[in-house]
Amino acid sequence: PRLLEHLHITEYHYLGSSWGTIVGQLFALNQPKGLLSMTLSGPVSDYKLYIEAQWDDGPVGTVGSVPPFVKSRMRELENQKAFQSPEYQAIDQTLTSYFTTRTFPLVDCMKQSVEIGSRSSDLYVGIQGPSEFTGGGVLVDFNVTARLHEIQIPVLLTSGQYDTMRPRVVDVMEQSIRRVERHTFMYSGHCSMIDEPEAMNSVVSNFIARMEQTTQPNKSINNKHNTWHDVEITSSPSGSQVNYNPATTPSAMCTVPMLISFLVGFLSCALFVKILERKRNLSSVTYERI
Repeated sequence: PRLLEHLHITEYHYLGSSWGTIVGQLFALNQPKGLLSMTLSGPVSDYKLYIEAQWDDGPVGTVGSVPPFVKSRMRELENQKAFQSPEYQAIDQTLTSYFTTRTFPLVDCMKQSVEIGSRSSDLYVGIQGPSEFTGGGVLVDFNVTARLHEIQIPVLLTSGQYDTMRPRVVDVMEQSIRRVERHTFMYSGHCSMIDEPEAMNSVVSNFIARMEQTTQPNKSINNKHNTWHDVEITSSPSGSQVNYNPATTPSAMCTVPMLISFLVGFLSCALFVKILERKRNLSSVTYERI
């Protein structure tokens, strides 16, 4: 709120991805003034369910969809806490290419996040756990599902067909939030903004435009930067699909309200990092929950 006050922004929309969806839910539960809508991409409200669902058998899971031998080896290595072993690292990196971002070769922003170094790796383990596919870190007990009905604003839930946030993780959120819409990107992993940027831009833009019309019916939204009416969303048994006209689709999500949402999420994560730095020695891989 202080950042918004400093920038003199009284009404805004929030967009958060992955950990940013956690920040968004906690923020919305405080009923902040001026928040018009929230988009949660690759969302999670129950961390333990998120880990458990990935091991579901069959195509609905992530780890659960790989051959039995690979699953058994992952379990054995995890029981041995051999997360840094070459074998576990190879399995983890391969699964990441299936379920985190399916775009290859990796785009620059993903390369940079992978190559940052041991300090960021320690922070990741401290918050998330040893990998995307096993529990741990300070998020291990995170669960706000029972409170989601308290969120009063409209919420858009998006996820990829191959997302690490499996359907039943998003299902419980959809069932709990009062005013909710949902969209599945058919070719995406966890990072839909990388795997299907134009489709994601269109879906989010369409949602925000409709929310703007609801709250400000006289506000014009069909300007040279935002041509929302060329977006059409349809549903089918295999999921929802967005049809868009690339000539009139924004090439990047860079409206002021969205930029503010990213800044809020970034500063929240920065504060979280400062708390971690005070609570533990970052050179160690042994963490206590805070």
